[in-house]
Amino acid sequence: MNRAERRRRWALALLLWGLLCLPRVSFLDRDAPLDLDASWGDLVDAGNYAVNARHKILTGRWTGDAWVLMYLNPVPHLITYLVYRLAGVGFVQTQFVAALFSCLTLLVAFALFRREYGYGFGLAAMGVLGVLYLHWTYARIANRTSGLLFFMLLSLWCWVRGRRDPRWWAAAGVLDALAFMTKGLTHPFTLALVLASGWEIAVREGWRVSPLWRGLRWLVLGLVVGYGAWVAGVYLPHRGVFEMFYGWDWELRRPKSLLHVLRLLFGNQGYVYFFRYLPVMALLGLIQVVRIPFRRGTGVRPLERVLWLWFLGEFGTYSLIAYRYLRFWMPAVTALALLGVCGLERVLHPAREPGRGGGWVWAWAYAWAFIGGMWVVGSGMLYPLGFGNPGREGWFARVIFPSGLANAYLAAAGVGAAVFLA
Repeated sequence: MNRAERRRRWALALLLWGLLCLPRVSFLDRDAPLDLDASWGDLVDAGNYAVNARHKILTGRWTGDAWVLMYLNPVPHLITYLVYRLAGVGFVQTQFVAALFSCLTLLVAFALFRREYGYGFGLAAMGVLGVLYLHWTYARIANRTSGLLFFMLLSLWCWVRGRRDPRWWAAAGVLDALAFMTKGLTHPFTLALVLASGWEIAVREGWRVSPLWRGLRWLVLGLVVGYGAWVAGVYLPHRGVFEMFYGWDWELRRPKSLLHVLRLLFGNQGYVYFFRYLPVMALLGLIQVVRIPFRRGTGVRPLERVLWLWFLGEFGTYSLIAYRYLRFWMPAVTALALLGVCGLERVLHPAREPGRGGGWVWAWAYAWAFIGGMWVVGSGMLYPLGFGNPGREGWFARVIFPSGLANAYLAAAGVGAAVFLA
């Protein structure tokens, strides 16, 4: 590829990224949609996450009273403080932290899939996360979800690089710890990284202790360094805060009996969330979830393995806890959406590598899921430009894209172009 072609590709990627960032950074003074979720946390938690950074700016001290929940999420509190130092204290500045993390997450998704599947599917991954309603809705809510997803995907990018140079797995472990220090919902992801790493080594070298340890030691080192720094610098000095919060939180989350477990499983909100907010990629991704265990040897790519384990861990965990509002499902939504992109690649390039499986046998399912579901997800795609004003959409949505069907065509065209422009 010549230099002009590389410049053209990077210009196209940056243009798409800029367009996808536009709704994330526009009208940040608007509130979240009232019907987004049953939990008020999406409306009120922003104050919890900003109060200590505000104290630091106004008084020079992080805490002005006994409210010290900042120690539960120290990383985004520091970012919020830096934004306040640069731009002043305010509601828009607080919302900007989430928007910034979300915009950076799109770049990481592009880099991750470009490395594993090529340029076109890098654009597709960025496009899918970019147009998904939940991803750019939570980009405009000043909680910790966007920062959590950013560090998770950045850790995953380092993990993919570590397949050739295991020292990158140490960086993946440290970034996993940073994700935990952003929002403590990383346990399924951490387990997925460890299991996928062992799986990757075993596929290449067999299930022997010596090669497994030689590969895993870098990931273990990163996890020990990252979580060790958290224990020494955050947990031990402020242990009382963690005991108070997580003692109360566990009482909300834990199942109370075996019957309660069964009720949680059969009344799982995750199904509702996936098919209400993620109809297209839920269908595409769930086909992958079902098919991956039946592929053999090299029939499963390493990225598919870790996404599959990540989704199963998230879905299993939040199927069994009692306190599981929409924002807790966002890592599972992300893993499932990216599995859907992997499914698109298998349909479009079924025979790129011998023995990989997939192909046109399942193409009809992917096609119907994409065409039928994109209309549904597109119907609400531009609504947040009129954030918090039911019946009064933003001028952009009202004038340029007046109908849900037009939004659907826009989304389909953007993702389709991303796949085929490679």
